[in-house]
Amino acid sequence: MAITLNGSNNTIGGLAVGGLPDGVVDTDMIANAAITEPKRGADGILQHVNNNGNGVQTTNSNSFSNVNNCSITVTTKRAGSKILVQFRFGTECNGSINGIHWQITRSQPSADTVIYESGQDSHWATDAWTGIGTTFLQYKDTHGQSAGTSITYKVRWKIEDTSSTAYVNTGNSNGAIQSFAWEIA
Repeated sequence: MAITLNGSNNTIGGLAVGGLPDGVVDTDMIANAAITEPKRGADGILQHVNNNGNGVQTTNSNSFSNVNNCSITVTTKRAGSKILVQFRFGTECNGSINGIHWQITRSQPSADTVIYESGQDSHWATDAWTGIGTTFLQYKDTHGQSAGTSITYKVRWKIEDTSSTAYVNTGNSNGAIQSFAWEIA
């Protein structure tokens, strides 16, 4: 069959599958969202979401509470996927807090669930714990939800010695509170 060019509707007819030489079609020529799962493969990143928060946070409590502006919401694209979450922010303290503890929670319509917990104990200066500088938390969650479910991940914190105060996003650590999430097939 001969190749035909139709100028009125901008189509090419008679072109066999694989009929273009290598290098003719590059990534700029592929339409947005044109690479579907059968071409991409079953595994891969389904979506990426990021969020920047700000504002100074303080605590002098030995009970967990939310770090404001440190959360990310993902609406799942596929049942059975996993969500990789990352949070990054600066941390400092005033006085001896003896230790700082973190949680990542998964919030769904029915309840909040602690899915990760970590702590760092005493890092002493001459007479007080001065903090850890940049805090980086990461967790890969097997959420078990169906496609189209909105899931919010939040960071919570507490300190051990309530006579002192811990800070997020202040002093030399006053950058953005960064929250990231990747849905992985």
